[in-house]
Amino acid sequence: MKKIALTTIFYILAFFYANNVFAQIVVVQGIVKNNAGQPVPGLTVSIFNPSYGRSNSVITDERGFYIFYNIPVAQGVSYIEVYWGSGIIYRSPIQINGPLDWNIDIR
Repeated sequence: MKKIALTTIFYILAFFYANNVFAQIVVVQGIVKNNAGQPVPGLTVSIFNPSYGRSNSVITDERGFYIFYNIPVAQGVSYIEVYWGSGIIYRSPIQINGPLDWNIDIR
């Protein structure tokens, strides 16, 4: 009987922990500009977190603006990358602890 009670408590705690972890999602957004300070449309921006093995990508709009919805708060370092065609033209480590405004200057 004691074993069943402990097992039940374990599953209840695991359920609440999982809901808390997966419920922590944020928005990451910013503007990509060139070396003249002009916005750059049509670039692919990606966020990759090695801990999750997950990558999300979006394309900048006519104002160079990008936005990611539903990005999980990450343990450790994530990376933000900008692609032009198939080549990476920008890569930087970022820490996602909450909503993040990350403007990118392409040099």
